[in-house]
Order: sequence, then C-alpha cells, then structure tokens
Amino acid sequence: MEELLLSDGEMIQMREKVIKSSEAQLKNGVITSSEYLSELTHLFEAKNSLKTHEVQLANAKSNYEIIKGK
Repeated sequence: MEELLLSDGEMIQMREKVIKSSEAQLKNGVITSSEYLSELTHLFEAKNSLKTHEVQLANAKSNYEIIKGK
C-alpha cells in the first residue's frame, strides 16, 4: 500500500509536468482548450487516487490496531 502511495506521488509529478507543457502549448495554439482540460482532469484524477489510497492505508492500519486489541 505504501509503494502504491509512492507510485501515486510520482504520477502526480509527471502529470504536473505535462500540465506545464500543455499550458505553453495552449498559449501557442498547438492544442485546444479541450485537450488542455483533458490533461488537467488526469492530474485531478491522480490526486484523487492518492487521497483514496491514503485513506485506505489509514483504514488498514486502524483495522490492524483493532485486531491487535489496541
């Protein structure tokens, strides 16, 4: 689960780089606003995935503590 969080973090970093590139392309008329919004959506999906996995890890740790009797 923790490796998944690391992977999510790397994905977000890559998506942020793509967004910066897409912003420049949008300003120069290379891509459409629809294509830019698509990339932006991918970034938000990656961030949502990270948060979901953080909650799942916290839940798993909590369940483990309950099973241990703490």
